Amino acid sequence: MNEIQKINSAEKRVLKINMVVLSCYLLSIVDIINRSRFSAGVGAIKYSFSLAFGFVVLYIFKQKYNVAEKKNAALAISLIISAVYPTVTSSVVSWSEEGYSLILCIILYFLMTMVNLSSYNICKILSFYSIITLCISLWILYDFVNGIDLGWSSGVSITVMGNMKDPNYLAAFLVPGFTYLFYSFLFSEKKRLKTLFISIVVFCGIFFTGSRGAFLGLVLSIGIIVSKIIFSGKISGRKVILFFLVMLSILFAYEILMNSRLAARMLDAESYTGNIRWVIWGKALQAFRKHPIIGSGLQSGSAFSRSSTRFVTHNCFIDILTGQGIIGICLFTVSFWGILSVKRENRYFMLAMMASFFTPLFFTNGYEGITFWLPMIFCYQISFYCKNNSCENLLFKNWNLRI
Repeated sequence: MNEIQKINSAEKRVLKINMVVLSCYLLSIVDIINRSRFSAGVGAIKYSFSLAFGFVVLYIFKQKYNVAEKKNAALAISLIISAVYPTVTSSVVSWSEEGYSLILCIILYFLMTMVNLSSYNICKILSFYSIITLCISLWILYDFVNGIDLGWSSGVSITVMGNMKDPNYLAAFLVPGFTYLFYSFLFSEKKRLKTLFISIVVFCGIFFTGSRGAFLGLVLSIGIIVSKIIFSGKISGRKVILFFLVMLSILFAYEILMNSRLAARMLDAESYTGNIRWVIWGKALQAFRKHPIIGSGLQSGSAFSRSSTRFVTHNCFIDILTGQGIIGICLFTVSFWGILSVKRENRYFMLAMMASFFTPLFFTNGYEGITFWLPMIFCYQISFYCKNNSCENLLFKNWNLRI
């Protein structure tokens, strides 16, 4: 009788984990496939978010509360208070739908910290995410090859549900897929050329969007991977040569295929230093100077930048700084430090994934939606596993995505 109960209990655990995997699949899809041109707030994906939220709640139902979860609960409560208090007392902004969206995302993140996924399930989630990036990259390449003009001067985009996606948000979604696939090709035990091919396609898809934020994310994540190649000594000379040949081939193809305006946008240093974003960010920081400790409330930075430039901040981390002040930045510093605290052998992988997820968010909004919090969830799950296990168990292996 006890053996039967153990088997049934194991089957229930598998079912619960699969429901969490399903919720991650769903959030990965609606993060980019939604009716918004820009970030994915809860309001734009309310039905999908509610379903994913329900899946996670079902998983943790009746689960015991432990010390680690209490620490995460304290962090979540602190984040909510640091967002709500300055907003409801602000003279700059008033409480809005974005506040509710942020609270729900923080709660979902906290609930996900109560879920300890196996390497098999984390690998499935990251593989599914990467396959979405492949499909979107092929879509971008199709639009580019066929000369489909979507009216966006900075680069190629796609139209989803009648809305043309902003290339910066589109490319921000793609960068982690490239990093994961390319790292998997270089360091996975199964050296599959198809993984390299997919990563090249995603790489080209990112370039054709013309997004500077995504380009910087690529440069940073590739730099981290190169550092591992140089300092780890765990990769063959043939792979090193192939790596640099691939990078040179991509850059050569880029120079040939891209028009001069887009090439200048991506590679000309002056196009970065003279960018309008510096003006926007300077105006937005007035909200921080007004209340540096607690912040001026959610979206107060955008309120200041709009008054002078008509543009929102285009920077998730300036949104945090202006909205929640030094307290908010300190809370995220603690959170990021915890995520980066993994086994020494896993630090390059963790750092590369964080760079690819969060560097593009320096050029987009979305702090109050899953545009920001889905990367937080993914990085937490990767980090939790990598604290005591090898990241090589998480690398892309095959197309098995069974739920």
